Amino acid sequence: MKFFFKKLAVTTTISMVLANQSFADLIINIGTEGFAAGVNNWPGGEPPSAAIDGAGQKYLNFGKENTGIVVTPTAGGAPTSLTYWAANDSPNRDPASFWLGGTNGDSVTGDYTFIASGLLALPDSRNQGGTAELLESNSATASFTNDASFTNYLVVFPTLKGNDNSMQVADVQLFDAAGTGIFAPGDTILGVQVDGALVPDDGPLVPEPSTGLLLSTEDQIIGGILTDTGFIEGSASGAANGNNWPGGEPPEELIDGSFGGGGAKYLNFFKLNTGVIITPTVGASVVDRITFWTANDAEPRDPASFQLYGTNKVIIKGGPGTTYPTTDFTLITEGALELPSDRATIATPIGDPPFSTGPFQTVDFSNTKTYTSFMLIFPTVKDASSANSMQVSEVAFENVINSSIDPTITEINYDKATDMIDVTWLSQPGQNYILYYSPDLIDWSTDIADSIEAKDDSEVTTFGPFLNPNTKLLKGFFRVKKN
Repeated sequence: MKFFFKKLAVTTTISMVLANQSFADLIINIGTEGFAAGVNNWPGGEPPSAAIDGAGQKYLNFGKENTGIVVTPTAGGAPTSLTYWAANDSPNRDPASFWLGGTNGDSVTGDYTFIASGLLALPDSRNQGGTAELLESNSATASFTNDASFTNYLVVFPTLKGNDNSMQVADVQLFDAAGTGIFAPGDTILGVQVDGALVPDDGPLVPEPSTGLLLSTEDQIIGGILTDTGFIEGSASGAANGNNWPGGEPPEELIDGSFGGGGAKYLNFFKLNTGVIITPTVGASVVDRITFWTANDAEPRDPASFQLYGTNKVIIKGGPGTTYPTTDFTLITEGALELPSDRATIATPIGDPPFSTGPFQTVDFSNTKTYTSFMLIFPTVKDASSANSMQVSEVAFENVINSSIDPTITEINYDKATDMIDVTWLSQPGQNYILYYSPDLIDWSTDIADSIEAKDDSEVTTFGPFLNPNTKLLKGFFRVKKN
């Protein structure tokens, strides 16, 4: 007899900075059964209820963009993550983004409060249709910060992967902080299409944050100075005391992947409150570590302090003299710098973190918020009286916290004779984990163990054997979360 014990991993958390914004201007249009192209309708065998049935049968809507569901769940709970499972065919129909809102008013005419939005990356691999089980490998999860619960939830898919004839999804589930599913088969559900602005004015949809080393030569970078009203873009020039830099020492040198040597640095003649705005091509990021490398000469020009700001506003390079308002940015961290006196006279690659080459200083700080662009400012230099400029050879941004290993389950073993199970997942030394069990992907209230310490000498951790939570029931689901 075949047994089905399902493994579920947990994705990196997204910090949603736009939560609890009301969207009174949304118009929710209820769909119906039908096959009309470009219209908010669905085939009779692929209705909205299939989106919460816990199986492979899909919900398909010919209205395409901005289609979705309104669910009035029997169970309560404040959602903190959302999981989608791919349907059985045509990846071009997959949702490419989501918008989640809640209301305690009428499910159609009530004012919806924004909870979270983001980009989705469903794999091209497919779940089977009908009553087939849902596979974690064919799903995508978005996690977010939220402590509000509502009687109705609106899930909308603003964009799709391709330009096929419809939107489709096998299943959708909201989970609360304890990992318990909020939607269940039989809940009241409507298939809908939404008119109105789904993206707040504060910024675009926020994707899952990138991890590890975040900067590259492909990034947009703007050199300039910070004033009381905004960041003013500079230009290439040799003018003393101006917001400018030599043609061979532009802002781009700050993120070219090497330090040291003549010209391998960013220099600004304005000296104080100089800096850059960087938009990483990797997308929305959580920065919690910066490394600074000294330039090749003139120690008095070294920065003596720094400030790091973030924004989710779209930053488009406007050219010299353009002002980027300070009100668009949020201060992440600031502090003093003590860069080494050593100079590097030969251009050298920075290598991969953890860094060990060249004269540098690394600064760690606490931050969990995600931003799409960053403003790095150097308010002071080591010796303003003798320096004619500010200069720094290279900087590197890292996301240290979220670059840690996600606990993806790699193996589940079941001994039918003893009804015992063991579960293995990717782990990180020093980290504790919680192992959850669910019989149906909805009820995640059973924690098998709530403080499992990772193995110090291995990249994986195995827990078990332990008794099957539902004795002799040969179907179940597991997920692992960091404690």
